[in-house]
Amino acid sequence: MRPYLPRYSILFILSAAISFANFGCADPKLSQCKKIIDIANDVATETQNLSDSGSNTDPQAALQVASAFEQAAQAMETLESKDEQLLDYQAGLIQVYHSHSQATRQFVEAYEKKNRGAAEAALKTVREAGNLEQEVVNGINNYCNVN
Repeated sequence: MRPYLPRYSILFILSAAISFANFGCADPKLSQCKKIIDIANDVATETQNLSDSGSNTDPQAALQVASAFEQAAQAMETLESKDEQLLDYQAGLIQVYHSHSQATRQFVEAYEKKNRGAAEAALKTVREAGNLEQEVVNGINNYCNVN
């Protein structure tokens, strides 16, 4: 007696085998690039939505933005790579996300205490982190050949 496999089981097994074969042949650099870029894109979208593209002045929304940056930093920290250049970019984004988060929290605190000097200092740090973020993202895009 011959074992019976339904047609969909055979198709599933073949699909899985093809997927594993393709995954095994994938360029590790491209895979690692995609993971970094996905986290960067996700946090950019989330923070833009939370801040209503910068028009939301609610301190609680700003704290949610800070939390989103912190979560992105944590997600970035879990990624593993053997590519030194990608590790540098990854470390740069982690630094940027921590800076954004910390400066945003400092800004909210200064805003609530009506401390203009501290608020301006925090905004300067946010701008600097934003500039560094743009440099790192441009570097990743160039390195990973993303248009």
